[in-house]
This record gives sequence, C-alpha cells and structure tokens, in this order.
Amino acid sequence: MATIVMHYIGVPIGLLGDRNPGVPLFGSAAGCATTQPPPGTASCFVEPPHIILRLGLIQGLRYSTLAEDMGTYLARTLFLSSSLYLTGSQMKEEIGRWASNWPMCELTEQVGKAEVVFSDPYMESDMNRWTSPELDEAAAALRADVPLRLHASRLKQKFMTSCEALIHADLHTGSVMAMEGSTQVIDPEFAFYGPMGFDLGALIANLLLAYCAVPGNGQGGDYAEWLLEQVSTIWTSFKVVFLELWSDEELHKGQAYLRAMYPDPKGLEDAQAQYMQMLWQDTLGFAGMKMIRRVVGISHVEDLDGIKDRAARAQCESHALALGKRLVMASKPLDGSSDGVIAEAKDVFVLARSLGGGGGS
Repeated sequence: MATIVMHYIGVPIGLLGDRNPGVPLFGSAAGCATTQPPPGTASCFVEPPHIILRLGLIQGLRYSTLAEDMGTYLARTLFLSSSLYLTGSQMKEEIGRWASNWPMCELTEQVGKAEVVFSDPYMESDMNRWTSPELDEAAAALRADVPLRLHASRLKQKFMTSCEALIHADLHTGSVMAMEGSTQVIDPEFAFYGPMGFDLGALIANLLLAYCAVPGNGQGGDYAEWLLEQVSTIWTSFKVVFLELWSDEELHKGQAYLRAMYPDPKGLEDAQAQYMQMLWQDTLGFAGMKMIRRVVGISHVEDLDGIKDRAARAQCESHALALGKRLVMASKPLDGSSDGVIAEAKDVFVLARSLGGGGGS
C-alpha cells in the first residue's frame, strides 16, 4: 500500500522551542514522527491503515480516541496562537507572517469560503446546486429568509476580519485521517489568522452532516447517537484543555484578559466562562453556515451525495438544511443567560433528534 505524505502548517515563530517545548502546536492530533522539515514547516508520513475520516464515517466505523484527539488538537492549536498566549507584539508579528499565505487565503475566500459559505446560498448564484426539484422550495426559502441572511452577513464579516488565532480553515472530515487510536490532521494549506469558531464549527458541521446522512447510508440509530457523542466530546475536550492552558500562569502571558486584572480565581473563572460561551455561539453559527452550503452550494459532501436512493438523499439533505438554519439562528449575541455551554450543546442534539436526521433503525 502506498504511503501517504502529509505536510503540516508551519509552526509560528517561537511558539515551540524556548517558549514551551512540552506543548506541541501543530502536527498530528495524536502524535507523529516528523522528518527534518524546511523552516516553518513540518512533514509526516501517515501510514496505513489510516484512512480519510469521511470515508470511515460513511462505512460506519468508530474511533475511540477521535473526539478527544480533535478537541485537544484544536485547544492547543488555537490557544497557543492566540493573544491569550502571545504578547501584543508577538501576535502582530504572527498575523503578519501568516498574511504571506494570502494567495491561498484569497483562493479560499473567493472559491472555498467567504462567497460559497456566507453569500451564495442566500442569493441567486451560478455556483449553487442542490437536489432538484425535491429541494427547490427549501433553497428558495433560504434566499427569502431575511433574518438568516443578516446572520450570514455578520458571520462573513467575522470570518474576514477576525484574527483570533491561527486556524486550519478547511477542517472538515476530509482533512482528517484516522485509525483506531490515532488521529492525523492534514491539508492545512489554507491556514491563516481567523476566528477560532470557524475551525470548531467546520468540524462539528461535518459530523452533523454525517449524522443527518445516517438513514440514507443504512446505518442504525446507535451509530447516529455515537456521532452526536463525538460532537459533545470534541467540545468538552476542547473546553477542558483550552481552560487548562489558560489557567496555567506560565502559559497565560498574553495581553488578552491580562492576568493582573483577575487576581481572584472567581473573577478569572467568570471571564473564562463568558469567553467560552461567546466562542460556542460563534461555533454554532459557523457550523450552520457550513451545513447549509454543503447542501445547496457548489461543494457537497460524499456522506449525502453518495446516498443512492434519491428520495432518501433529499430527505437527509432537508434535515441537514433545517438543522443548519437553526444553528445559525442560535448564534445570536448573548442575552445574559447563565446557561452552561454544554447544556446548550445538548439542546442542539435534542433538536437534531427531533428533526429526524439520525433516526435510522
């Protein structure tokens, strides 16, 4: 069998080495032997039986460490490239350094992200396609939905202007390779400084798309439940690791949420809780955007497109659209609610079940 070669995102200057050698930033989610890389990059051989995660999910495979691996990967990657870890000058340096990836970022904005994710599904566009005529009415409803369009515009602006952390920017289940006990993140060529919730939302969206496709792919309800568990565990693992890093005085040395402003543990905990809740809201919005565009936009997913029965495929896609829209609309600014983030996540799962996306038997 052929060996697959993977190239990781270049490690930001100084994030490893003298600053914090014990916490890897980029690389595999679960470890990887690297070759001697050129400056700013790392390479790794991903050996069989790793396969593309999307293919594994379509086959109904389960991976016991997948969710924790990905939650940890995202937490470390995002925290260690954020202003919670970097000083103001370091942050500006890294944003500028990654701006040199602009040709790829420009491609992703024009073709892969800003337009096809945040604009095209909500207007007449030659880039759109869907299962017709079954979804004609649903597609027209998206274009006529003014509140949804406003949310899409807000999220598009955040995607284009926010520089919270170094993001993968294409983190779907086709950018992950997995086998039991090992998870590898690949294809980071679109990386840039952007909103943290975009990476989290992209991964969660693709797992929810797989969930919506369960009936059409002939998988049982227990597999649908397993997929929802992965979403929950990714967020839980992310939150635990991210907050562990933030709570470490040696690592929380950036100028965001300046440590000296929170001398009491309770004050810091409150700040962290608000931060995570805002991040969850962003994650919901970006996840919904991703789900919608994968049904009515130019680029679909094999989880749904591969369903042979046309009626079943259209039904699964309808579930995905309904869930995606609800996620986007749930991403409204916080209203002061003290509900826990995980409780909100569970509400999303209840919604998904009520829409019937994973209701196979």
